[in-house]
Amino acid sequence: MVQKISIFNVEPHIEEIANAIKAEIEPEMGKFGFEIVNLSVESINVPQEDTDALNAIFHKKAEFEQLGDTRYRTARGYDVLKARPITKAVASPRWASA
Repeated sequence: MVQKISIFNVEPHIEEIANAIKAEIEPEMGKFGFEIVNLSVESINVPQEDTDALNAIFHKKAEFEQLGDTRYRTARGYDVLKARPITKAVASPRWASA
């Protein structure tokens, strides 16, 4: 069974992760005559920019939980408008050209 673990809470589950990896690859390795006797995961490293991005998301989520659902939707709408490229296209109908 796959259990979702927060990247911030990996360390206490390192042995479970190692056992899950071993259980996953052992049958495939057995096809080639190999036996996995011991599998050890020493650490799981996450790039700092990923950790920073996750922290920003969690802080934003906590902020919106305090504000309420309607304000969250409004803010997301503004984010979409900000991210949308502004184009200055001028359309003229075909019948206007003579």
